[in-house]
Amino acid sequence: MSMPFGVSPDGRWILATADLPMLPMARRVVMARDHIEIDGWVFPYASVSKNWLAWFRKILLDWHGQDVSERNKQWIDGILDAFQDGVTGKL
Repeated sequence: MSMPFGVSPDGRWILATADLPMLPMARRVVMARDHIEIDGWVFPYASVSKNWLAWFRKILLDWHGQDVSERNKQWIDGILDAFQDGVTGKL
């Protein structure tokens, strides 16, 4: 069995990108060495795929659409920078 695309806060595995949730604007985003955690949802970098990236892009665009302020844009840019560092092993 391959690694799940994510794990819900209650421990359920997400085994298909079609099952990735549309997350509301995050309260807390944590970048770790091997995963990103968004409000208790855990997404391992090892499971990142083209479809996962499309989902993540959709989430971030939705968050930006909910708040188009410069502060929110900088927050989202910070998430993207940290995500890139995590995926490339720079964290």
